[in-house]
Amino acid sequence: MHTVRGLKTVPHGVLKLLSLLLSVVLWFYVTTDLRKSRQDIAYREIKNIQVSIMGDELLLGKNLVSVELEQSTVDVRVRGVEQELARLSAADVTAYVDVRGFRPGKTYNLVVRVVLPENILLVGAAPRVRVLIKDAQVQI
Repeated sequence: MHTVRGLKTVPHGVLKLLSLLLSVVLWFYVTTDLRKSRQDIAYREIKNIQVSIMGDELLLGKNLVSVELEQSTVDVRVRGVEQELARLSAADVTAYVDVRGFRPGKTYNLVVRVVLPENILLVGAAPRVRVLIKDAQVQI
């Protein structure tokens, strides 16, 4: 053991042992923390989600136009934490088309807007549906 200006120093062997102990403690902390924060990510397809129509409520409410969907349900593929996806059902997902601003007498191929719970992501392209908007008085 050497002294530096009146202070005792710690032998090199003790310093090596303390640094080894500290590194093991830090390694254990980091790996345990990573295991807690890392959750298994999974993918899932949710089928038969009912598509709602949103938009010109004034025209729809007065029966001035009618809107017909070629298909009333869609399927989506989602990604999220496995435990959360296991609890997810079609009732937890909202799907709608917005017909605001579209004119009657035409057929449109619209993107279905999909609203998912927090931390669940839509994978791939959003589904599309064909929508026919027609005057309620005119039968096509």
